[in-house]
Amino acid sequence: MKDNVTPQTTGTKAITSTTTEFNPTVVLLGNTASSIFTTSVTQPFEFLKVGQQLNFGSKTFNMLHKVKYYFTGLSSMNISVIGRNLITFGVYNQVLKSLQNYRTLENSAKIPFFNNPENDVLIAGIAAIFTEGFWSVPFENIKTRMIENALLLSQREQQDTSSNNANNSNIHNERRTFHKKNLPKHIEIYEYYQKNPSIAFHKAVREIAQKNGIRGFFNASGLTIIRSMGNASLSFTFFNFLKNKYNQDNSEVISVALGLTSSSLIVGLTQPIDVVKTRMQSSQYAHHYYRNSVNCFYRMFIEEGYRSFYKGWCPRLFKIGIVNGGVGFGIYQYVENLVNLMNGEKKLKS
Repeated sequence: MKDNVTPQTTGTKAITSTTTEFNPTVVLLGNTASSIFTTSVTQPFEFLKVGQQLNFGSKTFNMLHKVKYYFTGLSSMNISVIGRNLITFGVYNQVLKSLQNYRTLENSAKIPFFNNPENDVLIAGIAAIFTEGFWSVPFENIKTRMIENALLLSQREQQDTSSNNANNSNIHNERRTFHKKNLPKHIEIYEYYQKNPSIAFHKAVREIAQKNGIRGFFNASGLTIIRSMGNASLSFTFFNFLKNKYNQDNSEVISVALGLTSSSLIVGLTQPIDVVKTRMQSSQYAHHYYRNSVNCFYRMFIEEGYRSFYKGWCPRLFKIGIVNGGVGFGIYQYVENLVNLMNGEKKLKS
């Protein structure tokens, strides 16, 4: 999943209100366009976040790179956004229809929870969020690989520029020989991509397929889904709680502040999961340095300390807090007020 917390893709309330008031196709296109825009605008924060999370130990992460590298992984995220909106929208509405049909069945034992219409939105929302999280797993792995390769390329370029000596780069320069070494196939593949990292989407897909197989596209699946469901559920839970307590007048300005606050809480609670997810999707860590996610949690705590679980928190806060949380919830409140106003005018006319 993209690490965005936007009302249009995760808020069940927003989905239900728009589907009942507007053309679903228009809503879907609007949500997709909005998601692509916010993803593109916030991609530099995503690049810096992943870079800091992959930075081992107490080394200072280099924040300065060529402009093109800051948008590495954007193609993967936008493809994920398009599919995610289509799938989430479809799953949500299909589950609602299935629940309605379930209650019409006769002569069958019904589960009370699923038979209660008041739970329809909750059930459909959970199903949509879970599907959204599962769909985003391969694209999260591709994005991480692309950013990892961009960091490697940038590091080599900066080293070559400062020293003008290829021996100072991280590439292992083999001695020339008249005899070709017959290396195992997997080592040849590893050395090839180590010497020729690519930030192109299709080449990153090929790299993962050849180096890691199908498994490489589904690294950290559980953590990705947990983070996605946590982001989505906590986002509206915190926002609605704060709104009911501090914004009963439905002010758009206050909604922006509450969105920032709820996003900050989300970052604080889910950042450790996000860091471990990134490490387990990395080619330099996953299944080489860490055996699994639990081992990653343990070794990070022992070797780097508890602060390592909050690497990349600042760019992530800027990403989901300011753009998606603050502005997103402000727009959400504005649209909600506009819909309520339009409904009120319709009632007066009738």
